Amino acid sequence: MFRVKHLLYLAILFFNEKGKNMKILSKNFKKVCKKNLIVGLTGNIGGGKSEVLRCLKDLGFAIINGDEIVQNEYMKRSDFFSEVVKLFGQNSLNNDGTINKKYIFEKIQTNEFFYLKLNELTKKYIVPKTLEKVRIFKENHRYSVIEIPLLFELQLEEYFDVVLVVCSSKDLAKKRVLENREVDEAYFDFFDSKQMSIYLKIKKADKIIYNNSSLNVLKKKVWNFAVDLKCC
Repeated sequence: MFRVKHLLYLAILFFNEKGKNMKILSKNFKKVCKKNLIVGLTGNIGGGKSEVLRCLKDLGFAIINGDEIVQNEYMKRSDFFSEVVKLFGQNSLNNDGTINKKYIFEKIQTNEFFYLKLNELTKKYIVPKTLEKVRIFKENHRYSVIEIPLLFELQLEEYFDVVLVVCSSKDLAKKRVLENREVDEAYFDFFDSKQMSIYLKIKKADKIIYNNSSLNVLKKKVWNFAVDLKCC
């Protein structure tokens, strides 16, 4: 049941344009959630997944960033790292021994073979580690969320209690990517074309957040989503 105190929290957030009271809200949200629950967060490129992840963290969710799992595998010179270097050659390494992401992007963009092989390596090494983190977080945290851009493409929805899709118009998504990631339109168009249609993702989602407005509006929508999880 939606309680009176939830209305008070929403009022606080509504009148605070910068959402500074998210920390206060998270303290109270922790008290009312009754079961362990894990959310799979996905959506289109540039849709605002990372910002939603930050908002949920402020609300007290334990978070996992899928990109960080990949980055950690690169950093610790794992089997995944070795296989990537073997696939793309020594030119895939920077002078300091780290992965040259720009070089790898150029290869997968111009040769479908490399794209498919990299996907195979992701499924072989990254997906199992991701699912292990999901298991651990589900066992040890009352509520948690993991961001996986290709959640549906990898057919991972069954591992989550709720799948949340965050999306925005393609023009706005492209504008965000070009402004925030120091890449060109070719980068956006390539990864956008490799993802499942956002319309299909919306059909498959349990919950949807449309992110076509301001950050403050997005924060209100994230709080509404948290309240609507039926664990309060």
